[in-house]
Amino acid sequence: MAKPSKAQSQISKAVASQSAGGQQVETIATQSTQLYQGPIPHPNVLAGFDDLVPGTAQRLIDLAVNESEHRRNMERLAISANIENQSRNIAIAEYQSKAVVISDAVSQVLGASVTLACVAGAVYLAIHDQPGIAALLCAVPTGALIQAFFVKRKS
Repeated sequence: MAKPSKAQSQISKAVASQSAGGQQVETIATQSTQLYQGPIPHPNVLAGFDDLVPGTAQRLIDLAVNESEHRRNMERLAISANIENQSRNIAIAEYQSKAVVISDAVSQVLGASVTLACVAGAVYLAIHDQPGIAALLCAVPTGALIQAFFVKRKS
């Protein structure tokens, strides 16, 4: 339970005035302010509640203690939920990272296979007196290589 903070200030004023009979009358005004902050009312207020309805002070204190315990439990639950959520996000990010690596590897293998197939087909066609078609078939992997190395990708 948090300790309540107390601040007290007093202001005193002396006011002098003359009456018709020549006597001096002095009036002293005192102002007192008490500030109290905490989860339960000031002890004087608690005592007043207890005087009106016996047992009220203890019930108010129990209520403040229960509320404080409830708040701490809620904070623990929120922190635990955040930790679980962050752990899940890390696991998802790791899975996505592995999936990207596998996807890139498969893409490279398939790209190399297509390139080798086109080159092999072009060689076969060139041997069998089809140089024009062979050149067109070689244009496919050549265009892919040019795109891969010279065309800038969007960030």
